[in-house]
Amino acid sequence: MEQPSLLRRLVERVAEVAIRRALGYAAAADVSLPGVDVDELIGALAPRLASFDGVSYRCALCGRGPFTRRGLYLHMKRVHLEHVRELVEAELRRRIFGGLPRG
Repeated sequence: MEQPSLLRRLVERVAEVAIRRALGYAAAADVSLPGVDVDELIGALAPRLASFDGVSYRCALCGRGPFTRRGLYLHMKRVHLEHVRELVEAELRRRIFGGLPRG
């Protein structure tokens, strides 16, 4: 069985925390990466995942809802986890390599 790469494990953990924070759950980003503020990255992604109208939650990725907080958490994990991972990885790559000249 192949071990996931360090980047893959980092992306998985950040995706999980981003989903939890988007729904208002307390979640610690217990990962670090030199030169990248992981908490800021999560804070930038979280609003793009869910919306709350004061009564119920709605998925910002597909528009489904209304959900309870727990219901949207389960929806995000079951339906959109891979998409959230892709968003996290793209944002990490942008923050790490974004300022480098192409060549």
